[in-house]
Amino acid sequence: MGEKEAKCCELRVPRGMAEEMSEPRVVRRRRRLLVVCDDMGYCPQRNRGIVECFLAGLASGASLIVNGRAAEDAARLAKTHRMPLGLHANVTEGEPVCQTLPRSGRGLLLPGGTFRGMTGFREAMDRGDIDPKELEMELTAQMDRFRELTGSWPRHVDGHQHFHVHPGACVAFARVLRACGTVSTRVPVEACAGGAAACPWIWAEKREFFSSVEREAGAARAVFSQHGLRWARAFVGMSTMGAHMTLERLRTALAAACEQLEEGPVVDDDGEDDGATRASMVEERADDRPTEPERHRAAVIELMAHPGYRSEGRPDGVAVAAGCGPDGPDEFSMSEEREHEMRTLARPELAQFLTESGIRLCSFEDL
Repeated sequence: MGEKEAKCCELRVPRGMAEEMSEPRVVRRRRRLLVVCDDMGYCPQRNRGIVECFLAGLASGASLIVNGRAAEDAARLAKTHRMPLGLHANVTEGEPVCQTLPRSGRGLLLPGGTFRGMTGFREAMDRGDIDPKELEMELTAQMDRFRELTGSWPRHVDGHQHFHVHPGACVAFARVLRACGTVSTRVPVEACAGGAAACPWIWAEKREFFSSVEREAGAARAVFSQHGLRWARAFVGMSTMGAHMTLERLRTALAAACEQLEEGPVVDDDGEDDGATRASMVEERADDRPTEPERHRAAVIELMAHPGYRSEGRPDGVAVAAGCGPDGPDEFSMSEEREHEMRTLARPELAQFLTESGIRLCSFEDL
């Protein structure tokens, strides 16, 4: 292990956090929190920060972006530290894994051989320019690459920039996941009342994008459930991303997520979902049983996070070994915002809130 990697324990879990989160506690309804660090493999600095968060007990695991410049380093670190990995499927940024995709400019790729970008992908999908078969080819190649790097198929797969919930992409996405035995994904609908649209601190253009993602995700639930996929019952992350992640916003969002858990099926102390809602516990009526899509929602809160150290650059400003293609890293990767997320997740007040709320860290296995 190199000198930088030897510092992977610089972050320390606040005193008592790990112990308190794992101590037996008798509660009727479990509150489990899955903290997923996105974009591992994007750059060595990202990898190092995510590993520090995991070792400090601040994260459940990470989602690996296999076309990232530091994907091999990420897989090696995850194996060394026994950190769970999912796949962060990416068809919007950088270069593809599949080498046989057409480069006509009317498909998944631009003529230069790179993906179209977050907005370009959605516009092309809306026009019908992207053949779902191309999407399946690239996603299958990324699943294969994940298995090559880690030795197994991913149990959990989510989508970079939420492409996977787009109505033109979600069916192909779900088909590939089930073909490889993946059992869970992400449904990004913010837990707070009103969703992302009700978060005035998010700048208007990004808020509009997040709102459209939530609408797409709501519709994608039916597709995911038809393919046997599961997802967390409550999601937090778009309202607390980067500089917007504050202790107070995390508390508010997680409290709203806990309310969503209360509205779903009850989880007994043994962790088994008995299929009963609060109403059915009282009246024992069959029509109070959860609907089929509800059965695919695990009694878990997912917190999407983006911790890591900023990408280092050369004197000319071009980052080294970072990003997913020739353009290098994006502005978010070069900013201080990811380090801000690391510091916020490590706040002792957050650990205290989780303990007092009966929220315990869980893993992909709980989905």
